[in-house]
Order: sequence, then structure tokens, then C-alpha cells
Amino acid sequence: MGHTLVVILAFCMVFATPARASYSDRLGVNWGRHTTQKLLPSMVIDMLLENGIKKVKLFSLTDAVLTAFAFTQIEVMVSIPSVLLNEVNTTDDARDWVQRNIVKYINEVNITNVVIGNEPFSIVDNEPLYLQIISIMQNIQTALNEAGYDNIKTTVPHFSDVLVPSPLEKPSQADFREDIKEYMLQFLTHLKQHDAPFLANISPIFLIHQFNLTDTEFLFVDNNSSDTIRDNNVIYANAIDAIYDAYVSALEKNGFPEMRVVIGQIGWPTDGAAVANVANAERFFKGFLKKMAEGQGTPLRPKPLEAYIYNLQDENKIKTTWSPYQRHWGIFKFDGRAKYKIDLSGQGRDIYPQPAMGVVALPLRWCVFNNDMINMSKVQWNFDFACNQSDCSSLEPGGVCSGLSYNQKISYAFNMFYQIKTQRANDLVCKFDGLGKIVTQNPSTKVCEFPVEILMSLEDRGWTAMASGLAVNFSLLMFFFAFYGFTRQNGLFNDTLIEFNSYTHIKQFSSLQLSHHPSIFTHNQRDLSHSTSLCTVNSSYIAVGSLMGPFTLAVGTKSSTIVSSDASYEKMQNMELEPKKFFASVSSGEEKPFDFLRTLFEGVIAGGTAGVVVETALYPIDTIKTRLQAARGGGQIVLKGLYSGLAGNLAGVLPASAMFVGVYEPTKQKLLKVFPENLSAVAHLTAGAIGGLAASLIRVPTEVVKQRMQTSQFASAPDAVRLIVSKEGFKGLYAGFGSFLLRDLPFDAIQFCLYEQLRIGYKLAAKRDLNDPENAMVGAFAGALTGAITTPLDVIKTRLMVQGSANQYKGIFDCVQTIVKEEGPPALLKGIGPRVLWIGIGGSIFFGVLESTKRYLAQRRPIHQDPYSKQD
Repeated sequence: MGHTLVVILAFCMVFATPARASYSDRLGVNWGRHTTQKLLPSMVIDMLLENGIKKVKLFSLTDAVLTAFAFTQIEVMVSIPSVLLNEVNTTDDARDWVQRNIVKYINEVNITNVVIGNEPFSIVDNEPLYLQIISIMQNIQTALNEAGYDNIKTTVPHFSDVLVPSPLEKPSQADFREDIKEYMLQFLTHLKQHDAPFLANISPIFLIHQFNLTDTEFLFVDNNSSDTIRDNNVIYANAIDAIYDAYVSALEKNGFPEMRVVIGQIGWPTDGAAVANVANAERFFKGFLKKMAEGQGTPLRPKPLEAYIYNLQDENKIKTTWSPYQRHWGIFKFDGRAKYKIDLSGQGRDIYPQPAMGVVALPLRWCVFNNDMINMSKVQWNFDFACNQSDCSSLEPGGVCSGLSYNQKISYAFNMFYQIKTQRANDLVCKFDGLGKIVTQNPSTKVCEFPVEILMSLEDRGWTAMASGLAVNFSLLMFFFAFYGFTRQNGLFNDTLIEFNSYTHIKQFSSLQLSHHPSIFTHNQRDLSHSTSLCTVNSSYIAVGSLMGPFTLAVGTKSSTIVSSDASYEKMQNMELEPKKFFASVSSGEEKPFDFLRTLFEGVIAGGTAGVVVETALYPIDTIKTRLQAARGGGQIVLKGLYSGLAGNLAGVLPASAMFVGVYEPTKQKLLKVFPENLSAVAHLTAGAIGGLAASLIRVPTEVVKQRMQTSQFASAPDAVRLIVSKEGFKGLYAGFGSFLLRDLPFDAIQFCLYEQLRIGYKLAAKRDLNDPENAMVGAFAGALTGAITTPLDVIKTRLMVQGSANQYKGIFDCVQTIVKEEGPPALLKGIGPRVLWIGIGGSIFFGVLESTKRYLAQRRPIHQDPYSKQD
């Protein structure tokens, strides 16, 4: 009986104990955007998701930023910066702010808290309005409650100088300063009433200045310091535990012993001071994140800590009230490159975090000092001017660039000003009274990087760039329609046509065979491949295609073979009777240079239709994929707003695959004549690769133009092309061309080869043509299988494209070896699930719709009989 009672009690204790929050649910990151150029919010969201970050304290509130968090399930603390507190100082202002910044987004964004100001009672950088911080906080909370969102709590972050005596003396003796205690008690009462957290900001490096700390080892959590703090029966081996418990002691003294404490900011800067460097930052987080992952607390609060890392990115416009290092708290540089190794997953791996993807840098140009030392006062004045207008914190004593020579420091300052001004030539930003010059050779040293700025995000003006791209495509499309109508009206099309009758023999033939869209394979490929092996005629093709850019016409010629009507009839009269097939119509009269244009035009229409249907149908999957990645802890996926941003993608769908019309089909037909029938797969594989290569000549430049327009360097596509070519040459339009081919060329070749071979096999087994559902089924299987096969290439391509100037990988093979060594072979299959789903369903819809659309267009073509032909 006694043993049974023990078991029952143990069982009850286990299930009565609340589940401990997981590591990812306790770790967040601060994201500020006080920078000259900003990453696109969507890039940052992807970076957060890739690194498993599920909680964010947000300093910047814009529509673009908040919208980017929609349906990601990332928990968001939104902030009201100190400079905006006077805008929410009344009850009506608070209600208006809540409507504009909470209610508008709450159905899509997981907002948990509103943070009012930052460290209002700190001795440093205190502003008079902070005396009203309590009433502002109460007004916002009241407005939230009135709007029906009392689950969102208001709070205020505090710095350790609200405590006396120093936390580094005896944490148990800590209390709030007498001059602020009245306000603190009101604040704490508010938190308790609304079950809101107390945000405690902890800055270990600041203790060096605040308390003249000489033993920096005490600031690290690995407990290697020889100094300790003995407080009653407690021994503190690091500053983090001591400061945290000092907050806890102050709360207990004032009647709030159970109040939840969240570390609102904690981190280590990497520049601007002697101890602010990459090595120390890496060491600090290695110890602190290990402590969090293992669920360790502090002597007074043994339960697991909750914390927000400070900061996600460097911010070069932050005030340097304390020290120049305030601009260098980021885990990532301003351009989204990782600065040091930190395993945000808590597994303690020696890896770099995932960087931002798709960042576009300005041209590789630098502004430097021309070494004219004749007028030193002029040199000094321009140096001071450049630094005051930009960021020279790296030149401060102890900074990474403090060891530069005098002339190098002048160059550094000039370049910082030049980059922050986005290299604008029209403003003469590198003039500096004749002391500056622009160079293309990187002046960086081994320890000091002369940065190149990134293109500025359009954010709220993103629709302008999208509309500009749409206008260019629409205008050129209208021109194409007008040109087609003009040629028809003026007799440039001779419409004596060819058709295949019910016995699939050729009744009439001519000198023109039209190529098909690459995604629609010949409706009766077996008959065509056999019948086109007896005689050869010349023909022409025009490819019309682009991706998010202007339509492009590529004109060329090919050879095809056509059998005579008599030979065909005799050859095929013994074949099984089949329903009538619809093939490309051709003229039988005098060859004219534009006879092929109509059928290619129909192919573009069919391809565009299929592309629009696919994009519209599958766009929600990408959104759901992102939400699934964010909600992997079991969070609910909200199926709303799945089509947000669709219009921008549809702008390039129509011309996306049109280049294949003039490349893949004629290449395939030519190769099928060259290779024996048992090697038809080689023909399909090669034609797919050639078609992909041809299409890349359009896709890569238009993608470059699109990205630069989206980041506000250019107002229109024609301006973008002209200026890119003038500044960077034609090679500037093909940035990333190699890595693009690494993934897309094998994908195109394999997908089309699989589709063709599966379709041939299906037709032979069924002894009939495929219907639309069957074509869709074959397309789905080919797409899914291709997506799975090429996933490692997609991972490698992504890593190579996003590494920037960090040169983490020396090449393709080094990239593979590094990924396998540091992350294991499964990392090469990252994202395979969503990729297979996306491509499989896309192949099904695309091939099915494209086949159906092409057949519909063929049926509506007028068929003119040759008056001398025999009528059946």
C-alpha cells in the first residue's frame, strides 16, 4: 500500500507540474531599423524563420514591416519610440494609435505586447516626457481593452541604473532609486493588474563604464572569472545572474515577489571599443544561449530565463550617447551578413546563422582620399563633415578601423559618406572640395572593411515599382497585339492551312511548321515524330518572353521534315482509327517572313494563361509554407490573406516561359531526327537544357532589373536597363548568372525529359492519346520528382548567392563539403517537402491548362481548303 501511494503521488506531481516553455518559446530578438538603407521586411522575416526565431521586439512600426509578419505566428512586441510619445499623450490619441497600429493588423499579426518608450527612468538620456510614461501606458492599455484586445499587455523596459546600490555589490540589497520609486510603484501595480511582464535590459559591457569594472571575465556566462560576489549564502560567478537577481530583489522589497521578469535586451557589440569585438560577442552568446537552452535560471529565480537578444542588425543612425559601440550590437551586419558564429537553435553548434537572402548591393565603387595634403585644414574639415553626416564609429579608439593610417582614415570617412548617400553622382557626394576620387579597387584592409551600401528598400512605395513594371509589359503587349492585327489586315498571313485528318495522315503540307510552348508537348508526338522524318523544309520562329521585364522577340530558323500527302496516306492507312488531333496550322502558299507568327502568338497566349492559372492557384502554398515553418511548435495556421502580394508576381507570368516556344520545340524535333528512337530521352534532356539556357538570357536580366527597381534605384525598367549597362556594362544585367544556371538548367532538362518519357510510355501502354487529366497527372509526377532530385542544387545555389563578400564558400564543391561537415547531409535536402508540393501541383496545373488552352485555340483557327485538293 505504501509503495502504491508513493507511485500515485509521484504521478500526480508529474502531471500537476506545468510544462516548461521550450527554448525557442523563451528566446526572441530585438529588431531596430534606425539605418540609412534598410533590408526589405520580407527578407528579414525569412531570415528570422530560417534561424528559428519565434519572438521579436519591434522598434520600427511601418505598414510594410507589420504586414510582413502576417500569419507567420511570430510573437511580436510592438514599440512606441520615445520620439513619438507626445503623439499618444491623451486618451483620444491612444485610441487612435491602437486603431492604426493594432486593430488594423491584429487578425493577421500575432501581437502580444506594446512597449512604451525605452528605459524612461535611466539616468542617461532621460527626457522630460518620460515623467508621463505611466499615464501613457495606462491610456494605451485602456484603448486596447476597449477594442477587445485585453490579451495584449503594455509594459516599459528598464535599465540597471534604476537600482541602488550597484547590482555588482550585493544583489539582495538592491532597491529602486528613491527619486523614481513613486513612479515605479505605479508602474509595477499596473503590470500586476494586467499580468504584464517586467522588462529588464541587461548590458554587460556597459558595466565597464558604469562601475569601472576591470575584470571583463565576470561579464561572460562561462564563469571563468576569478572574481565572485558573495551575497549571504549565494555566490555569483557572472554579472548576468547578479543583475537579474538585483531586479528580483527590488521587486520583492516592493511587494511584487512573483512578477514575471523578461530580459528585454541582452547582447554584445562587435566594434567601437576595445572589448567590443567579434570574438567576445561569439563567446558571450555561446555561454548565454547554452544557459538558456539547458533551462538554467539564477540563484533567486532557478526557472528558465526569457530573453530578447539585442540586436538583430547593426544600426548606423543610433545615437552614441554611451559609446560608439551602440551602433554595432547586431548579430548581422547592415546588409544581412552574419558577423560571427552563433547557434540560435540552442544546440551549441559552431555555425554561422542563416543570412538575409536576395540583398542587392550598390556597384562596387568606393570614394577615397586623393592624398592631397596641401591644405590640411580643408582635409580636416571635410573629414569632420563626412563623419558627422555618416558613421565613423569604427575609427574610434579600440574600433576595428582605429589602426588605419591618417590618409586611410580620411578615405574611410569619405567612403562612409559616399555610401550612405547611395553613391549619388548627381550630388557630387565624392567631391569633398576636390579631395575625393572614386575607385573600383577595394581599399579595405584585413581588419577594416570599407563597406558598400545596399539598395534602399521601397517598402511603402513597392507598388510604384510593380506598377511601373506592369506598365512596361502592358505597353509592349499592346504593341504586339497591334502589330499582329496590322500584319493580318495587310495580307502578310497566307492562310491556306494544313490539318491532320481522322486517319492522322497529312492532307496538305506547306513550308512552315510552328513550334509549341515547351510545357505543351506535341499533342500526338508519336505520329509527328514518325511523319517528320521523310523530307525537309525551312521554317522560322519567334520567341516572345520575359520575366518581370519587357517582352523580347528572338527570331531564328530551323529545319523540319514533312512527309508528302500520298506517302503519308499510304504509310498510315493501316493505323488504328483515332479521333481527330489538332496540330499547328501552317500555310501552303508562298513562304512569307511572318507566317509563323500567329501560331507562336497562340502559344504565348496559351503559356500565359497556364502561367496565370498556376501562379494564382499555387500562390497560397508559399504563404502556408512560411506559416508552417513559423508554427512548427504546434501553433495554429490561419488561412486568411493567402493572396497578399499576388499582383506583383502575376506581372511576369505571361512571358515567363515563352522563350521555350522558339527554342525547346524545334530543338527537340531536330534532335529526335538525329538520335535513334531508343535515345529519345537524350533529345528531350538536351532540348530542355538548351531551352532553359535560352530562357535564362531573359530571366536573369529581368530579375536583376526587378530587384533594383524594388529597392528604389530606378523608377522604370527602361531606365534601369540603360543605367545598369552604362555603369556596370552588360555583365551587370547578368549578376548571379552562374548560380542561376546551377539550379535551373538541370531542373528544366530533367523535368521536360521526365514529362516526355512518361507521356510516351503512358500512350504506348494505353494505346491512345492522353486526355487533360492524364496530362496533368503526368506533369505532376514529373514536376514532383524533378523537384526532389534538384533540391540539393537549390540549397547550394541559395548558399552561394547569399554569402555576399563574406566568401564563406570557395566554390560549389567547398559549399557541399562545408554544409555536410557542419550541418550534416540532411541539410542538402532542406525544404524538400514544400518544394516537391509546389512543383508537383504546379506541373499538374500547368501542363493540364496549357494542353487544354492550346487545343481550344487550334479549334478556333479558320481552315482554308486548297481548291485543287481532293475532298473526302
